Amino acid sequence: MKRVLLSLALVAAMSPAAMSNPSPASSGSPVKAAHKVAPADEYFGRMKMSILSIRNAIKDLGLKAEAHPENAESIFGTASLTEDAIRDWEQKYPLDTWLAKTVFSLQRMYAKVPTDEGRARARKAQQWVVARYGTTEFAATVRAEITAGSTAAAPAIAPSTTVATAPVTPVAAPVASATEAVLPGEVVLPDSSGSTK
Repeated sequence: MKRVLLSLALVAAMSPAAMSNPSPASSGSPVKAAHKVAPADEYFGRMKMSILSIRNAIKDLGLKAEAHPENAESIFGTASLTEDAIRDWEQKYPLDTWLAKTVFSLQRMYAKVPTDEGRARARKAQQWVVARYGTTEFAATVRAEITAGSTAAAPAIAPSTTVATAPVTPVAAPVASATEAVLPGEVVLPDSSGSTK
């Protein structure tokens, strides 16, 4: 009899009516816990970018700006689409803990573009981090940089630099005469008279 009662109690506890009534401790958040972090297989923005593709795009664009600062403004098209994806992500999952770091990374990427537009976009992203994610470590870093008058910790890149090099003087290699056999890998050095023997 005890087993029957225990079984009935277990079935009643697992019923849909009991499962649909959450406990008061779990209902305190306006966003469901299952939806706090965006899933990896959801796509955002006009380009339908996943979270991973957004992070990779920011990293790749930053590397491109560093490698070719003279053409760094060419990244703005893709960067704008990436920013659009971040804003869509932020609208759908406002409590996602990865957003602050992603916007911070976007700001760092813009700061690598050594132009007025690059600096303006970096400042706009700084304001975004502080306004939306003010309690994060990323916002604290940005506030310190704003106080110091900087748009980023990244050093300024000169538009073009010329590296001085020493002139190269070509040196003729000694040539063996037809009668001298030189084996592959053998080095023929001239003697003090200048002839090769």
